[in-house]
Amino acid sequence: MHTSVLAREELRIFDELISRFDSLSEAEMRAVGVTREWSAKDLLAHLAYSERAAAEQVRGFEAGRWPAKSLRAPRWSASTERSFQ
Repeated sequence: MHTSVLAREELRIFDELISRFDSLSEAEMRAVGVTREWSAKDLLAHLAYSERAAAEQVRGFEAGRWPAKSLRAPRWSASTERSFQ
């Protein structure tokens, strides 16, 4: 499958960012403290959604569909109830 330089770079940056969570225990992932309301797990869910939306934006851009849909996130809190393992 052909992947553009832009798409590969976006994925590389996302993978590097996500790797920062690897050393956290489940208790650390669930502890609120990233913000006054968010845990690391909440942040990870937000980042995963945003990465998926960004990848869609890149594909749209490369296909000549610009401006693509907004990156504005829908309610994703239901995903925070899932195990991250």
